[in-house]
Amino acid sequence: MVETPTGNRQKDWGGIVIREHVLDFLLTMNHSEEADNPVPKTVSSLVVHIIDTHVDHLQDVVTQLEIELDSVELEMGRGGFTLKKQMLDNRKFPKMHLDLQRLLQVIAHGEQVFPRVKAYCSSKERFSSSDINALEDLIGRLRRLKENV
Repeated sequence: MVETPTGNRQKDWGGIVIREHVLDFLLTMNHSEEADNPVPKTVSSLVVHIIDTHVDHLQDVVTQLEIELDSVELEMGRGGFTLKKQMLDNRKFPKMHLDLQRLLQVIAHGEQVFPRVKAYCSSKERFSSSDINALEDLIGRLRRLKENV
């Protein structure tokens, strides 16, 4: 049995109960008051916050890969065959290709899982319609991100 922060006993599902003050600290850490996404106060907004953070991180990775690819294209334009051979010898292209494959795997996984999360959340009373709509928007962002990649 696990004791919740309120003192109630619940069946042990093998998870860890995070005390409310610890969760509050983790959620507000590095979270400015001017941020466009407020600190989650409900389970439904916490789910949206976690998925939003994940999609934002994926967008950052895509942006970084685009910058790296742009710099490679620029160098290729200046260096020609010699630079291309050097980049192949340094395994820059295989590494970028592997990074791209991994990124696509993560995005494809999210594209499969997040609609199921949304469907599950839609069936629960404690999830607000605005949070369900936010999940739908995040799923759309993920699909557009996959198309861009």
